Amino acid sequence: MRVVQVKGIKYAGGGINLSTVVDDDDIPLLAPSLYLLHVARNGRTSDNRTTTKSYAQVLKDFFEVLKASDELSYADVTDAHMTAYFNAYRGQKRGNKKSTIEYHATVLNNFYAYMKKIGISDAIDYLSFTYDDSEAQRNVKDLLMGEILTIYMDEKEFKDKVLAQVKAQNPFIRERDELALKLGYYAGFRTHELVSYNNLYAPSLRRQFPEKDKDDIRADELEIIGKGKKLRTVHISPELVSGINKFLWGRGKSLKGSLMAKANGKPLTDINYGSRLFTRIKTANLAELNSNKNNWKARVFHSLRKCYATNSVSFCYDENKDPMVFIPQWLGHSDEGTTKVYIFYDAVISNRIDVMNTLSLNNSEYAQKYKSKS
Repeated sequence: MRVVQVKGIKYAGGGINLSTVVDDDDIPLLAPSLYLLHVARNGRTSDNRTTTKSYAQVLKDFFEVLKASDELSYADVTDAHMTAYFNAYRGQKRGNKKSTIEYHATVLNNFYAYMKKIGISDAIDYLSFTYDDSEAQRNVKDLLMGEILTIYMDEKEFKDKVLAQVKAQNPFIRERDELALKLGYYAGFRTHELVSYNNLYAPSLRRQFPEKDKDDIRADELEIIGKGKKLRTVHISPELVSGINKFLWGRGKSLKGSLMAKANGKPLTDINYGSRLFTRIKTANLAELNSNKNNWKARVFHSLRKCYATNSVSFCYDENKDPMVFIPQWLGHSDEGTTKVYIFYDAVISNRIDVMNTLSLNNSEYAQKYKSKS
C-alpha cells in the first residue's frame, strides 16, 4: 500500500486536491478514500493536501496491519484489536510517543465515526480509541488470546444464538444469510470472500455437490480464493455440506451466478455483507436480558473464522493430523504464531493443557493463568 496525491477533483464549481491510500495494484481503498474526500471537501483549500496526506498515512498504517492480520476487515475490528494496535504495534513495535499514538487514535475515531454517519459500518459502537500506558507491557499475543477466550462459540451456541437470530421474512434471503454464517463458522470465510472471486459460483458448486438426500451427506472439501487470488482448500463438515446442498438445490436452484445473491438473482457486491449481517445478530443478542453482553460486544463476523480455526485444531487431533501442517493450509495464513494461538485455545477448551508445554506460548499471561487452574 502507499499514499498517493489526487489533483483537480471537481467539486462545487472548483477543484480540490487530496491524498488517499491505494493497494498494491494502485486501486484506491474505498473506505479510506471516502473519508479523505470528506475531509478534503470540508477543510480549508490550502490545507487539503497537507491534512489528507497526514490522515492518509495514518489510515495506510492501520490498513496494512489489518491486511497482515489475516486480512481482517476494518468493519470486523474489535476492541482487543484496537488495543493491540495502539499498545503492541504503535507503542512497542514502532516506539511511538504517547502524543503520536493519541493522534492516530483521533484520526481512526473520526474515520469510524464517518463510516457510521454514511451507513457503511457501525463498528464504532463497539470500539474505544484510548491509549492506556498501563497496557503498554502486554504483548499482542496476550491481548488477542484474551479476545479469543471471549469470542469463541461452540456449535450449540452458534446454532442457538447466531442462526436462530436470522429472521428475514423472505425465505430466500433467510436461507442465504444462514448459509453465509455457516460458511464463516464451518469453513472460515472472511467477509469479503463471500462475494468475491467467484468463490460461491452456483454452476461450479452444482457439479461438485450434486443433489443428495440428507442421509448421503458426507464431509467434503471446498476451494476458496482470497486476496491476491491465493487459493486454499478447506475441510468442511457434513453440517456445511448439508447447508450448501439445501440452498443450492432449493431456494437457490435457479441462480446462475453467486449463491450470495439478492432475491432477484443479482449477485451481492458489498464486501462487508457478512459484517453487516453479523452486526444484526449481535444487536439482537445484546437486546436479550440473559445474554453475555461482554462476549457479544466483542464478536464480529471474523469471530466465526476464529471458531473454525479452533475447531479445526480439535478435528486434527481427532483424525491424527498435525495441526501445524493443516491449519495454515485451511486458513490460508503463513504465520506459525497464529497457528500456535489456535492450538493453545483448543488446549484450553478441550482440556489439553499439556499441549502448551510444546508451544512457545507457555510463558504467556493466559498460558500461566490456565496452567494454574490445571
